[in-house]
Amino acid sequence: MAKKPLSTVIIAAIGSGLSDGTLTYPVEAIKLRLQIARKQAANKNEKINMRTITTNVIANEGILGIYRGIGFHLIGEVLKSCWRFALYESVKKQFFAITGKDPAKLTVRDNILISSISSVGETVFCVQPWERLKLMSLAGARPVEEMKKVYRTEGVFAVAHSLYKGLDMTLVRQWGNSVCGFTMFYWLKSFVQRNNPQRKLTNTEKFIFGGISGSMGALITMPFDSVKSIKQKDVPRRGATSRKIFADMYRRDGAMGFYRGTTPRLALLFLKRGIAFHSYETIAEGIDWIMSGGKHKVAQKK
Repeated sequence: MAKKPLSTVIIAAIGSGLSDGTLTYPVEAIKLRLQIARKQAANKNEKINMRTITTNVIANEGILGIYRGIGFHLIGEVLKSCWRFALYESVKKQFFAITGKDPAKLTVRDNILISSISSVGETVFCVQPWERLKLMSLAGARPVEEMKKVYRTEGVFAVAHSLYKGLDMTLVRQWGNSVCGFTMFYWLKSFVQRNNPQRKLTNTEKFIFGGISGSMGALITMPFDSVKSIKQKDVPRRGATSRKIFADMYRRDGAMGFYRGTTPRLALLFLKRGIAFHSYETIAEGIDWIMSGGKHKVAQKK
């Protein structure tokens, strides 16, 4: 597993974040709307699912309504992608330096440790603020205007408090996603390279391996993602605690209530991780090929 220069990591991560964020946002938006949907008293028999949510959005807001909040989403995706891959590579580099291990022999346990450390920074600096603003936007609020009001009446610390509403659930979710994502993808990559470490993954392998890692993360972290979405959609910075939301959801819908929106989230994370890892690996390989003057390609042919 060759070390990548920081410039290569950043460029590949930006491309990964933009492609992933743009292509998967409609599924992301429908998933979030599905999680925060509330049945009206007059429509108790109405079935709330992906189709009804999508139909209502298009009917009330037009086709572009599906892309509502994409600005915050893309900013967050690019920052998250840069931080995620750069921090992961940095932590991995320090890990090898401290332990003296061979980079080509990264174990599952090593990957879990490295991704756990990197996920904390990713969540605090890149994921949480933009998730909060995006969910406020999807719930019908004007996030920037609301933050200005909070700043004028309560000050900068209150703004920070509002932006980090639901941080506990976001941390748990991102930890699960990162551990599953990096650990599964690079385990699968090392598995197919076990007899030939120089072998490049095919485009299909990059996408499928990334998709599998995303699906695993979705199933494990779904309850925490549901609570996070409900908690962050409300404009007021104070509100119900995560424990209360958990209790209310269980009392109202039972254990399966935590998995409302699982289908779109499974589809979302399969696509997101598949596109993200495919884009990142492909762009990084392209930059590496350009910087080497095409030597890698010639060597492979020989």
